[in-house]
Amino acid sequence: MKWNSRGWSDLGFAAMATILCAHLSAASGFEVMVSAGKHDRVDTLVTMDIPPALKNVREWTVAENADGPVIAAQRWLDEAKPKLSWIIAGRLNAGAVKRFIVSPEGSNGAEGALAQCVDDGRHLILKIDHRPVLQYNHAVVESPAGIESIYRRSGHIHPLYTPSGREVTGDFPPDHAHQHGVFFPWVRTTFRGKPVDFWNQKGGTAKIEHAEIVGKTGGAVFAQFTVTKIHSAKTAPDQYEPVLKERWTVRAYNVSGLNVIDLESRQVNISDVPLKIAKFHYGGLAIRGSHDWYDAGLESRINKLMKGKASADELGKVVPLRDYLTSEGKTWLNGNATPARWVEMHGEIGGKPAGVMVLGHPDNFRAPQTVRLHPGKPYFCFAPMATGDFEILPGKVYASKFRFITHDGVVNAKLNELLWRDYAEPPTVKVKPLKP
Repeated sequence: MKWNSRGWSDLGFAAMATILCAHLSAASGFEVMVSAGKHDRVDTLVTMDIPPALKNVREWTVAENADGPVIAAQRWLDEAKPKLSWIIAGRLNAGAVKRFIVSPEGSNGAEGALAQCVDDGRHLILKIDHRPVLQYNHAVVESPAGIESIYRRSGHIHPLYTPSGREVTGDFPPDHAHQHGVFFPWVRTTFRGKPVDFWNQKGGTAKIEHAEIVGKTGGAVFAQFTVTKIHSAKTAPDQYEPVLKERWTVRAYNVSGLNVIDLESRQVNISDVPLKIAKFHYGGLAIRGSHDWYDAGLESRINKLMKGKASADELGKVVPLRDYLTSEGKTWLNGNATPARWVEMHGEIGGKPAGVMVLGHPDNFRAPQTVRLHPGKPYFCFAPMATGDFEILPGKVYASKFRFITHDGVVNAKLNELLWRDYAEPPTVKVKPLKP
């Protein structure tokens, strides 16, 4: 596949195609027909459920037609519902159909660059072709010099990298030291009749900590890890009660030109009372941007202009070090407190343009969720509580899915929309069993 000089393609990117397979005997294979539908696609990811009769098969052969070249494929880590994935390399035009023969035998074609998950004792690092894509901090990251120890943290992603290795996230920013790369806390909550804030660490009413590495894997198609974290509420001096057990599954795909990462979160209320989440303008899945995108003097000027109810023309003359673009065409000037299917944060890092796009899955609670786009600071979050209160009841799960895409080069609104369509509207897939 080819990318233009800004590091972007003029085509859409991969989406996940879920295949519902028929029951097959262990001796048979099947034909898979993948249709692009109405969207152009590049490096399209295909994921199929492995039939129950073949659940113990470890090696698979995927090829275009019966005598075509073998395509690298990878079995998923989830043994409860095993899956197989491969990537249609290059362009798949709108309306095009690709035919594959999948056989439960032989080689998986896993030659070439591999996706890896490396545990160095403190971090889980996802790598594609030996270059880091992201780092999850399972050990406690101590506060840097000059920042109080109450802000120490584990269980968050930082750094998140562009394909060229530039960091698009920040950690322990002096202006808001409680913001940590990619993180997921609630803000204005009530637990056992008392206010609890999982976001603002300074208040000391709650904490979020890494708990366990459940599993990790790598291969020809993706690298993945699954971890758990505990959200606890302070109930007495030096005493905390676990409230939520959160499970993150994070997966980076072996594609070129972009870094593509899926994050799936499942928050289970492990207490015996509801966690009440009040209406508020921020909280939820959040990302703090690069330190290169923040200037205290510029933020002060922006705040003064906005509080003074400056005209749109006056505000339009302000040039932040970073900007936002949402699926609805909103920016830092008018995007705050609006619903969005995706948000891109972009600007120069090290003197060169780069960005990170976050896509909220259409199945998420209250999708498309309202977003908090801070006008002066480089951070945003998907805030479902912005439109009203809700609760996470005992034993119940709050589930959500997001896709992160990082890139080098300037923002490309047309491409972003195609990326969204790939994520939200996967290709059509048909499966036909082959005769043994």
